Amino acid sequence: MKILILSDVFPPFAAGGAEMVAWRLTRRLLAAGHQVLVLSVCQDFDNSGWRQVDGVDVFFIFSRYNLRWRGWRGVCNPAVLKILNKKITEFGPDVIHAHNIHTHISYGALWLAKRKCPKVFWTAHDVDSFHQDKFHSFIDPELVYRSGQKFDYSLSISDHLRQLKKTLNPFRRPLVRFFLRQTNKNFAVSQELKEAMEQNGIRNVEVIYNGVDPVVDIGGLQTNELIHKKFAIDPNKKVVLMAGRMGRLKGTGLVLKYISRLKDDLDNFVFVLIGSRYPGFFENAVGLDSYLLVLDWVPQDDLARWYKRCDLVINPSVCLDTFNLTNVEAMLFKKPVVGTCFGGTREIIVDGVTGYVINPYNVELFSQKIGELLTDTAKAKEFGQAGYRRALAEFSLNRQLEKTISYYNL
Repeated sequence: MKILILSDVFPPFAAGGAEMVAWRLTRRLLAAGHQVLVLSVCQDFDNSGWRQVDGVDVFFIFSRYNLRWRGWRGVCNPAVLKILNKKITEFGPDVIHAHNIHTHISYGALWLAKRKCPKVFWTAHDVDSFHQDKFHSFIDPELVYRSGQKFDYSLSISDHLRQLKKTLNPFRRPLVRFFLRQTNKNFAVSQELKEAMEQNGIRNVEVIYNGVDPVVDIGGLQTNELIHKKFAIDPNKKVVLMAGRMGRLKGTGLVLKYISRLKDDLDNFVFVLIGSRYPGFFENAVGLDSYLLVLDWVPQDDLARWYKRCDLVINPSVCLDTFNLTNVEAMLFKKPVVGTCFGGTREIIVDGVTGYVINPYNVELFSQKIGELLTDTAKAKEFGQAGYRRALAEFSLNRQLEKTISYYNL
């Protein structure tokens, strides 16, 4: 098949999870013998045009504007759609599959694609289709989480007013729903995201979980030695890892509370946070410096080394965190995860089997479970092994590819 992939961001200009999912799926489609072209966007005119990225043909369109107007441009961006129209005609795809397109390529691309191609699909990696920015108003900080908990994701009047103020476009949500009705199928990366989309009027949604390749061993003791030397980490310390974009709604602000609670009972641990830095984070870290290492984005090899070096991974998001690849990546490295009950994490982690699923605002319980896995090495190993088996069975890239192609072939 001839397959056109649309993504606002794509390597080498990429860092986030959604872009890496699109990248990995594209490479696997190529390896399966399909002809694949990627259309993406760049913010530097000198980077526009054709580029081959590790064997993948990518055409980058220059698009830059004041993001204050994303509520309009993200719905329909005529400058980009004009070029997209030309490229679709030239390539003549059998399938068009869009990923994150809500900033530059725009949802209007789905309407255009359907008029040029018989099979059009879109993958929702986040909540943008019904709520611009991260979605958290449904959360009760006092919630005592129970397995199978249901949440009301329908937007309130205050949500609507807040979004209207943010987007400056009163027609955004109905227009997005209209454009999403043009697809053959809309994919959500978790059941929780699907439910949230359906509660807000988006139909024709199926779940395809993100997949990750099995991890290649990158070097035993040498891995730890490189980490210890490069980042000056005491080899005797336990490491709690958190990776990804940092911010209040990713739970970054709660980390200091976990540290404060843990240090009363434990001493030989350090929290390593990897990703874009959270502004003002260090202002409240006085006296906790020895328990904390915050890094910007690191190369993939270094990130793999951190996964291998760490004792457990945490994901304390306090928004509808739709999937969070770090959950699966941790499991592939046989590490237990202490994760949020809000979003897709609870579909990945089996509570009490591969890790723990907890309300992150419950600092006492969240800290207790971290401490338990730091001190009970047998349980941590047991959880890690169970997580590894689950990741291979449920969240492999092969499984994601097979399910995606099954829809292409319908």
